[in-house]
Amino acid sequence: MKPDEISGELGKHIKDCSEEFMEEIAQHIYRPLRKKYQEVAKSVFIQSLGSNKKKTNVDLQERINALWTNVKMFEKSVKLFNEESQVLLSKHLLKTLSSDITNVALLSVAKDSMLAVTEDSQLTPEMRVNLISKLPEPTKSVFTQLHSSLNEKSLHEFYDQLDVVCSNRHLGLLLKKPDKKKERQLAFHHKQSLLEQLKNETEVAFVLHLSTVLMVQSYTHCMVHASGKLVPHLIAFLKDYVPSDQHQILYLCQDHVMQEIKKSSQHGDEAENDLKIIRRQLAELIPKVKDMALAKKMTASQNDEDDEE
Repeated sequence: MKPDEISGELGKHIKDCSEEFMEEIAQHIYRPLRKKYQEVAKSVFIQSLGSNKKKTNVDLQERINALWTNVKMFEKSVKLFNEESQVLLSKHLLKTLSSDITNVALLSVAKDSMLAVTEDSQLTPEMRVNLISKLPEPTKSVFTQLHSSLNEKSLHEFYDQLDVVCSNRHLGLLLKKPDKKKERQLAFHHKQSLLEQLKNETEVAFVLHLSTVLMVQSYTHCMVHASGKLVPHLIAFLKDYVPSDQHQILYLCQDHVMQEIKKSSQHGDEAENDLKIIRRQLAELIPKVKDMALAKKMTASQNDEDDEE
């Protein structure tokens, strides 16, 4: 409220004083009144910031814990594979879910440092390095080490660096390990998701991918996170679990998928004829692969439902 507005308000309530006197009174109370208003406004603003910061921290902890829990659960299956496959599966986890955790944490601290970012930004490794370079120390060094851990062959270094980032010196977040019941529920819902995808999938390479991932979980009760390139490793792993005739079907399907990819890039009548034969054979194999995955799912479903409850 300006001095003339204060004078006007005083005039409404005090009738026997001159206009000059009202203006003098208004000038006298304007500064302390303005100072009091600024103090109250600042207090409200700070409280609002504190409330928003607390909500942001809760949301951040939930997002990071959800991703971290998935990484830990997928890691259980990694330990079942041979050394070569362990490295490849671990590197895939680091490239995907672990990188997602790093990006979520990095975007949060970048926002706190007043850098121009949005929380849903999709960061490539190059963008991540560039953003880290703009952070103040010691945050810059901490995130540099976390980013570097994503290039390792195992998850150990990533876990160590994530603990540092989440410590009270930095993000102040608590990484919560889910209890056994929660883990069973997560595994059950993950399997249900795979099942729904498999039922609706028609692309042969994706059917084989989903089927092998689902079968590994069904036989080991461990979730597995693998790219399509790792399907041969999953099939080799399943040799110790499935009957030999079923494993032969998986192997043949894998071989035909790879041949189809190779022949699709070739030209000429011979390549076209070969491609027709391969696709006809895949058309016979794929339903069998689906049935194997779904049949194993059905035999295990009752136990899974009991665990989920």
